[in-house]
Amino acid sequence: MTQNVVKGPFSVAVITNIPAPYRQKQWEHYATIRNLSITVFYCGKSDKDRFWDVRPASGVREVFLRGLSYRKWHFNPSIFLLPFQKFDLFLVGGYGFPTVVIAIVLLRLFNKNWTMMMDGIAPPRLKTEKWYVNAIQRFFTKGANAYFFNGTAAKVWLKQFGIADEKIFDQYLTVDVSYFTENEKASIERRILTRTRYDINKDVVVVMYVGRLVKHKGIRDLIHAIKNLVENKNYDVVALIVGEGEQRDSLELEAKNLNGHVVFTGQIPLSDLRLCYYASDIFVLPTHHDPWGLVINEAMACALPVITTDAAGASLDLIKNNGYVIRSGDVRSLSSAIEALMDAKLRKAFGEESRRIISKWTYKESLESFQNMIRYLTNEAVT
Repeated sequence: MTQNVVKGPFSVAVITNIPAPYRQKQWEHYATIRNLSITVFYCGKSDKDRFWDVRPASGVREVFLRGLSYRKWHFNPSIFLLPFQKFDLFLVGGYGFPTVVIAIVLLRLFNKNWTMMMDGIAPPRLKTEKWYVNAIQRFFTKGANAYFFNGTAAKVWLKQFGIADEKIFDQYLTVDVSYFTENEKASIERRILTRTRYDINKDVVVVMYVGRLVKHKGIRDLIHAIKNLVENKNYDVVALIVGEGEQRDSLELEAKNLNGHVVFTGQIPLSDLRLCYYASDIFVLPTHHDPWGLVINEAMACALPVITTDAAGASLDLIKNNGYVIRSGDVRSLSSAIEALMDAKLRKAFGEESRRIISKWTYKESLESFQNMIRYLTNEAVT
């Protein structure tokens, strides 16, 4: 196995939007590479619809750039000084807001060693982008020394722009899988207590959703599917909806007449989230658009079968004999998939396969891929 060492001092500057717990864990693993230093430049402290509990990363220098932010749009004038800072590699997070767009232009202009990093691509984007959108994407994407992307859809997207395979490295974007698998026995033992906390019967099948309560996540589709299963097919099933967002009031109104078959928890801490996974039987991400969908990683670490849509980037890489991928917005198919998983034996088999698949999609694989990228960029610098 490759050792975590680079030959001589090697400095990396990461330019990204805001701190995220899963990203910080990623940086911390990369920081274990001897002779390598990482500085992360954040364009903002948070976005208004993010509710993460973010703490300083260990072994990594974190810098918050001064600037202006509106919703998810960040502009940081100090980015103009970026090319004059001495780093061996610049890792730029996408091209979705002004600061990173400026960073890409400057890095190309000054012929710096830079890599584009993206969380993934929602599969529908592979077919539906307008020609002028493709032209803009091609301009900002081409010219990087390497590409640190995530998953099959992202690789297909890059190859549309003529990017060579040898320049593309899968970052295995993930969560702290070990956190969700540790104390599994204790979490299972608290299954009934967790259900009692949310007034859920111990014998019902619980279908869990986690994420922001916003339109493109498709939560309304899940509520309609539950309504169909309860009212038309007499299944004893409950949707446990974890998260917060602008649609919460309207979603609660939608579920009002379902008599406890849809439960909203609001935003909860990570420790309670883990307990909710283990108190559930099926995980559903009914998204209409997701570059990846990290909650799928979390659910799989907790050995849950997964139902998601063809609009989630993770659907192409993580859902293989451990769940179902349905067409985005297809409530009938969603109902059928949940109905199929009312079979306890099938749920168990799919859950075990989820755990097996996600055990190979961890920070360990991400670290190894990152080292391979450095090796490529520095002509065998990693030993």
